[in-house]
Amino acid sequence: MDAFLDAFSWTVGVEGGFDNSARDPGNWTGGAIGEGILKGTKYGISAASYPNLNIASLTLDQAEAIYRQDYWAKIPAYLSYWISRAVFDGAVNHGVERSIILLQTAIKTTPDGVFGPESQAAYQAMDEIDIYFSYLNQRLILYRGLSDFTYFAAGWFGRLLALAKLYAGRE
Repeated sequence: MDAFLDAFSWTVGVEGGFDNSARDPGNWTGGAIGEGILKGTKYGISAASYPNLNIASLTLDQAEAIYRQDYWAKIPAYLSYWISRAVFDGAVNHGVERSIILLQTAIKTTPDGVFGPESQAAYQAMDEIDIYFSYLNQRLILYRGLSDFTYFAAGWFGRLLALAKLYAGRE
């Protein structure tokens, strides 16, 4: 199994193709509704994160290269297959640092965005299933606190439910 390709395929499937909704702050180059240019999101690659990229013309191969370099390579390599997939999906959806902070919160260690020795020790002391579902819960709490929660809630909850089902069917 190639964990990156599995995680990439799943996340791209959830993210989908080109979206240019003006209601999504990620679709704007300024990162907020009405700020900058409305360029959209494709395969989860957003104008807010990549303002100089031609989002509409982005290929799947280009998206894969971006995901590998800017997301996958920045999460701790020693995470289990399942935890790395969930944290990767969170990194794409929330940003790498925030995804790491959510994982640190899930494992009850200092949430500083740097997965150092303290975080590694806490991670290794917990069972995978506890980490996995605690991490998904932290993502749920984050979503609930966002101002656009009511507009995007169904999609966000669907994403978390799909991750829960994916993990539950792992064996």
